[in-house]
Amino acid sequence: MSGPVIDSDTPLSKGRASGYQARSLGTAEEGRANLDQYRAQLAHDMAHTAVLAELKQFRDTYFPGDPNNPRPVMKNPFKRLKKLKKLKGNEAAIRTAFTEAVTANNLIPGLVFRDCGNRPAGLHTDAYRQKVDAAWYYPRDAPEDGKPEWGGQVIPVEFKADETGGDPYDEEDEDNICADADTRKKARGQMTTYSEVLHGVQQRTAVFMLIIISRRARFTRWDRSGTVVTKAINYVSQWGLFCDTLWRIGQCSQTQLGFDPTATRVYDDDADYATMFNAAYNRNTVDHMERPLNSAVLPSGEFEYVRQMFEDTLAPGWPRYRVKVPVEVPDESKPESEKKYRDFLIGKPAFRAKGMVGRGTRGYVALDCETKKFRWLKDAWRSDYELVEREGEILAALNKADVPNVPTMFCHGDIGGQKTETPDWWELRNGLSDGSEASTVSGVSDSEHTLVDPSSSKGKKRQREDDDKESGVEVDSCPLRLHQHYRLVVEEVAMPLDRFEYPQQLVQVVFDCVLAHEKAANMPERPLLHRDISSGNILMYPRVSKDVDGEFSLTWRGILADWELSKPFQKDESQIRTSRQPVRTGTWQYLSVALLSPGPIRVGIADEVESFFHVLLYYALRYIKTANCGGLSVANFLDRYFDLYSFENNMYTCGDTKRMAIKQGEICVGSTNIPIRFENPLDNLFDQMLSWFKARYIVQAYEDQTEAAKKQQSALSARTATGSSKKKKPLAEMFSALAGRPTIQLLPKTAKPPSEEERTSAQNVKSHHGTLLALAAALCDDWPEQKAEDQIPSGWKPMAAHFPEEPSAAVENRRKCLKTPASAPVFPVASRPPKTPKKRKVRSVPVGVGRKDESP
Repeated sequence: MSGPVIDSDTPLSKGRASGYQARSLGTAEEGRANLDQYRAQLAHDMAHTAVLAELKQFRDTYFPGDPNNPRPVMKNPFKRLKKLKKLKGNEAAIRTAFTEAVTANNLIPGLVFRDCGNRPAGLHTDAYRQKVDAAWYYPRDAPEDGKPEWGGQVIPVEFKADETGGDPYDEEDEDNICADADTRKKARGQMTTYSEVLHGVQQRTAVFMLIIISRRARFTRWDRSGTVVTKAINYVSQWGLFCDTLWRIGQCSQTQLGFDPTATRVYDDDADYATMFNAAYNRNTVDHMERPLNSAVLPSGEFEYVRQMFEDTLAPGWPRYRVKVPVEVPDESKPESEKKYRDFLIGKPAFRAKGMVGRGTRGYVALDCETKKFRWLKDAWRSDYELVEREGEILAALNKADVPNVPTMFCHGDIGGQKTETPDWWELRNGLSDGSEASTVSGVSDSEHTLVDPSSSKGKKRQREDDDKESGVEVDSCPLRLHQHYRLVVEEVAMPLDRFEYPQQLVQVVFDCVLAHEKAANMPERPLLHRDISSGNILMYPRVSKDVDGEFSLTWRGILADWELSKPFQKDESQIRTSRQPVRTGTWQYLSVALLSPGPIRVGIADEVESFFHVLLYYALRYIKTANCGGLSVANFLDRYFDLYSFENNMYTCGDTKRMAIKQGEICVGSTNIPIRFENPLDNLFDQMLSWFKARYIVQAYEDQTEAAKKQQSALSARTATGSSKKKKPLAEMFSALAGRPTIQLLPKTAKPPSEEERTSAQNVKSHHGTLLALAAALCDDWPEQKAEDQIPSGWKPMAAHFPEEPSAAVENRRKCLKTPASAPVFPVASRPPKTPKKRKVRSVPVGVGRKDESP
């Protein structure tokens, strides 16, 4: 999800780096104010992603209807609304009259209409407890308790009484219908969160939504690229067109209405429902806690935490599904070859990325229908561009090269015929498409779906040129990203990093992931750079390990996951190209200071090593008690270091706290300005790594200044050679005024070069070697017995998130080629953000303490 392009000279005060990461926006107990704040951020992110369409064209594309089954002859069902005198501010009356009209006349045959705007669903479905006003449902899924029942909605309906302020869109500027008025943005944020919930809870390719604004109506279609919005019509006076559209909806298949045909809902009377129940409550599991072992063989069965994670996914209010995942892509030269796939059973996602546009990643603990084993299933809408490799292919290459500590690819593939369509509408509207590649979804029945793109299809991939030019980023003419539905299954169901139980374990996990990163970056055939080192991608998995004395134990080891943003790595820094992506990729909180500073985006090993440090620092400060700092100071420091940003040169940049800490080489928490101390090997580890980062930025600053001086001198020489340089002669009275004064030695224009020690120290972050040695030295040191406990005081809240206002004169294309960097970093909607997890019991102790396991 890209940030906004800011086209303004007005300075922006510091604020929170990302509303998605802010704890104030991520927890339900903060209340209503946070929902408004979250909606404001989503409305901001959705700016310039809506495309206006004519209703008839929209209807004919998505609801083609059956010519053999025309709409029955009827009278105007909305004549009562025509007689209502007072409509503004009388939303209840509009909703009541509309509900009576569509229900009495069965305007969408096969669906039932329910008013559900009075009682919210439970927290287990939506933490914000939102209430869409009404929705159409299939009869089996229709609620009778007045609650939204998000898992069964087919077409949600929202009512607004104010014809201007209540309308999320403004047709006055048809090229940018996302108006800046506060009331419109508030309404647009509301619709966006409704769509986000439905995409998260259900298995969808798109969501159709109806917006009723007094006597006007708009149909909208939401996918992971943006929103197609129809021009508003007066459904009271143009009731024929409106009713015909509704009638056609009733003739559509589930696939045509935006449901994923490769996902079949599981109900409580289905055999799969019982299968999921039995798997969740099967107690034949293996203890996953760290302990000594008598041998390298574990008992058969799933780890207990995996079974518990699956049980947690069987949450009330969440629909369950049987989904298909491609096993292999057939040979394109043999289109008739069999399309293989595997079925998996899933419930509530264990992880769900926030936001509407973008990859929309969801992670599930899935049950393999064939083997009855638990796997990790990742469902996402990947960027569909040439040169952008699929994550399953990347993992397969890593596995083939025996790169340790990475997920084991099980199966993966694109879901055929499921690409976002909003970019096609944008191109059609802006004259960049001849219409030959218009959507064919309306002609696809439930039984005609495929799991891979057929070779004969007109599916397209967009080109994205390398951004290796000083003039700025090169992107397609369409500002909306094209996304392809994609599923990946890996063998390991790992634990999140926030479940680590003692400091040495945390360092071991980071060591394992740095080692994986090094091996990937040094693969002989094609080295890879991960490019999204973050807390959500550093996971833990129990493995049987053997120590130097030959003793076996079960230990929690690191897994470096989520390689979808990785790119081929050029070891020669002079050959490193600027990123192909038009905006920064990665997770804001853990990006290096260099990548959060103005200038070309060139990701190298030094940036990745620094990201590992930021992850280690966050989890150390968050969960390990310090010797000289209280919890309140730690909480405030984490907030400033990881979540605040600055704004300069038309882009969001690194916050002062993080920049100063890294460039000065000290982590000082609180007002004492004394470096933080843990009184364990973390102190030496942090001191060592901080000295390397400090040296890196000293050397980098000198090289940048030297390069700038060379360019300045070159420009001056060119002006002198052409005679365009004019040097003004000093005035005689100036010399007279200075006569007889002592001279002073002026500072040299050239920057002070770094010392040889600083240059040597800076080299330690240009490879993995120094970091691995430092982590290994810490692991081999003596550690006091410390348990991991949350250091943030209960009840502490960060400052309210502040989001910049995009000026009304914002550019039309938010990602057009610019001569200066002008886009915000990608806010991390697809990564697990720092959050306050539930307190958990600490059972584990360092291996070697306690009796040996009696099991084989």
